[in-house]
Formats: sequence, C-alpha cells, structure tokens
Amino acid sequence: MKINVAIKKQLVVSKRFIEECRIKLYTGKSETQQNQFVLDYMNAHAKCDRSFLYAVSGQEICEKCWRLIYGIRRNRFASIKKKFMGGVLFNEHGLTGKAKPHDSTLRLQSWMRSFFQKVGDRMPMSEAVHLPSCLTKVDVYELAREDLMQGGLECCSASQMYEIWSREFRHVKIPKVQQECYYFASMNTM
Repeated sequence: MKINVAIKKQLVVSKRFIEECRIKLYTGKSETQQNQFVLDYMNAHAKCDRSFLYAVSGQEICEKCWRLIYGIRRNRFASIKKKFMGGVLFNEHGLTGKAKPHDSTLRLQSWMRSFFQKVGDRMPMSEAVHLPSCLTKVDVYELAREDLMQGGLECCSASQMYEIWSREFRHVKIPKVQQECYYFASMNTM
C-alpha cells in the first residue's frame, strides 16, 4: 500500500505492517484502552504549536495517513483529539463517576412497569399507553407507595417517580376527560 507522505514522497507500507499496527491498538483492548493509546500518542508527539508529529517507520506522515494505518475512524479520532486539546490526558469510561440507581428507585420503576402493563390501554396505532382518565400521577404514586410499604419495602419520593415517568415511561399518558361536545350538548336540551 502506498501512502503519500506530507513532504510529497511516497511511503510504501506493507499489509503486514498495517496489521501489526492495528493489532497493537486493538487486540485485547477495550475501547477505553484504545482511546488511551491515541491520547498517549498525542501527548508524546505534541508540538509547541498545538499540532502533532505523526510518524510511521521514522517517516513523518499526515494525520489522515496515520489514522488509516491504525484504522481509526475520523469521527472517533476527532473526538479523542478534542478531548486532548481540552486538557484530557487520561480517558475514563463514560459511566465513571455515575452512581448506580438506588434499590428503591429500581423497585419503583419495576412496579410502574408492571402497573402500566396491567392497567394501561395500548393504543393500536402508536406506542402510547393510556391509563384510566380518573387517575392522576399523585394517585399512581400513592398506589405504588402503599403496595411497596405493604411488602415492607422502601419507596422513593414522588418527585423521583415523576422523574422516572418522564425518563422511562414517556409513552404512558393519562388522557384528560373529554367534555361533551357543544353540538351534542345542545341536541340533548332540545
């Protein structure tokens, strides 16, 4: 494979060399570790003018060639580069620092899912589920709290339930009670 070098020379790179580079980057490594490899390379090869020295076999090459040799997609590389330019030197998994939901939150979520399946009406032309219009969100919370308390389990706050509802159950609605149509109301009075 021929790759144009930044100084208009051609660098001939064998398929085997490319495979070795990709093995070095990918084999047995998680995505986080792969990203860290790129961050480490950038840190070791950063120039004073906030650019980087990309080199293979002692030959300076352009960024695109370096990415092609290592098989790194453009968007992924741009994301890693943006992090580096922002001062990130150590890549962390996306869930690092995020707390696991509390057991009471998971219990309430499970209760809500079960309740919506039992009581809700699935709409035939959409994903929406309608609860009886006589219920309110406060009523649903009170039912959940009573059920969980009877089982000797802790229940989280109403605001937490509203947050779960808006995040996980957006498709579940409580339709408003329809007022009689003016036309039919006037017909009944005649």
